[in-house]
Amino acid sequence: VESHMVIADQTQKLRLLRRYLHQNHVKATLNRAIQLQASRRLHQNQPLIEKDVLALSVLTARLQCELRFEILGWPLLMHPLFRFIEAINEFWCRRILVDGINSAFYQSQDDVFLPSKLAVAAYFVMRGEMVYTQEPSSSLVEMTKNEHVLQNMWICEAALWVDWTHVGLAKAESRCEVLSLNTEFLHRSFVTHPQVCSLVANYS
Repeated sequence: VESHMVIADQTQKLRLLRRYLHQNHVKATLNRAIQLQASRRLHQNQPLIEKDVLALSVLTARLQCELRFEILGWPLLMHPLFRFIEAINEFWCRRILVDGINSAFYQSQDDVFLPSKLAVAAYFVMRGEMVYTQEPSSSLVEMTKNEHVLQNMWICEAALWVDWTHVGLAKAESRCEVLSLNTEFLHRSFVTHPQVCSLVANYS
């Protein structure tokens, strides 16, 4: 029964997409490309994310925090600064996980962030691989430069310390899971803890 419901939902979504494209007179080549990509992605098995698991909402705040730390905490603690912060104040460090961290899944060729846009997060590749591309039009490079961002690597780390504007394009090279650490929340949190704030200032 569940599989029939999923198929019916996918069919309805594709029907609405075709109607939308026709309604807006999208040219044929773009129309075909959009429908093909949408069909492929709708038929892929999508990993579960937190909001899909409704039973999590009945857990106590403490258990939810422990679960998020179990799933998402290890990337944060791979960073030397956050290991120091946890040693100073473990509760404060874990609170960041509750309010400041999210993870998202990207398909191959999905954009993670775009050049010339204000950075709202620093990113950590939990699974998969990204490509970071800099162009002369948006960065201080003489020619196009591509860098591979592999599993267990941070990208846009500068946004943790300063107001930052992206100077390149980050795109998923393969299906990947990426953790994002909200920089606005992090900066607000730093100033509430003088010892942590001093440590961050010295580190950056």
